[in-house]
Amino acid sequence: MIDANERLHGLDALRGGMLLLGVALHASMSFMPIQVWVVQDSQPSTALTVFFYAVHVFRMATFFLIAGFFARLVLHRRGTGGFI
Repeated sequence: MIDANERLHGLDALRGGMLLLGVALHASMSFMPIQVWVVQDSQPSTALTVFFYAVHVFRMATFFLIAGFFARLVLHRRGTGGFI
């Protein structure tokens, strides 16, 4: 089991990387063929659309995985009452 005071630097780095990937994801939204963002570029890009959907699915799954991992740690450390 992980020590209560131990920092998981790998998961911190993964979360930070996913957040930075979110910047690129949101930047690519204006180049999609359909308007999903406030700004719409006159030159839509199929490659950036594929990039958007691939990154979106991967990022969200990664965030849910990290959230589940930490939820389990909190449940084991604090018990059901402390978790809820």
